Amino acid sequence: MKKKNEHQKKNKHKKNTKNNIDITQKIILWLKKNLTATLIGILLSIIGIILSILFWWFPADSDTSNEPFTATIQVYGWESKQHNPLDGKGSVVLTLGSKSEKAVINQQGEAIFKDILPEYDGKIVPIHIADTDDEPYYFADSVIQIHKDKKSKIQVRLCGLEKFEGMVIDENGNGIADARIFVAGVKHKTDERGYFQINIPIEKQQRTQEIEIFKDGYTSYRDIAMQMTGDVCRIVLPFK
Repeated sequence: MKKKNEHQKKNKHKKNTKNNIDITQKIILWLKKNLTATLIGILLSIIGIILSILFWWFPADSDTSNEPFTATIQVYGWESKQHNPLDGKGSVVLTLGSKSEKAVINQQGEAIFKDILPEYDGKIVPIHIADTDDEPYYFADSVIQIHKDKKSKIQVRLCGLEKFEGMVIDENGNGIADARIFVAGVKHKTDERGYFQINIPIEKQQRTQEIEIFKDGYTSYRDIAMQMTGDVCRIVLPFK
């Protein structure tokens, strides 16, 4: 009887031990399952916070294709692209649809237009010059293509520099035919009336020109003549 009771106690102990092991394993499995989900949730939260901070500090570039832009027009002279004859004088006028926009030419020869509507980016628009103190400046082209991210360039010229004309006469007022004339490196001769007209190359156009005239039997002539007068100059060659 005593042995039977001891055997029953041992079996009961084994069963309790097994039950305890099963409960422990179930607890471990539950912890693993739930801790894994919890850790993943915590990790995702941390990642979300980090991304929010990054987007706050480094915002994505916004789309500026539909925003107004600034257009810069570089005005240069007839001598070279570094020639700035206006030197802060004058204005550039652009015709944009039904309205005109004006910008003053600065010391660097730039006219800066702000708040240009986006549909004009890359478009060809009419252009002209204004406010030049009555000096006859004009642009070599009547239109220009404007850009959002690139400077547009246009050449300005001064009316009257492209040609030099006059009459060569003697002391009695008679025209001298076939007189040899040299202006800006260009050779020419007067016609039978003593008249001449010389086209000046654009790279040699300037406000004043040196002129030389030669004719057998007459005193040679050499002087500095002003351009832009619009008048036909009269040059007298005295008899020798």
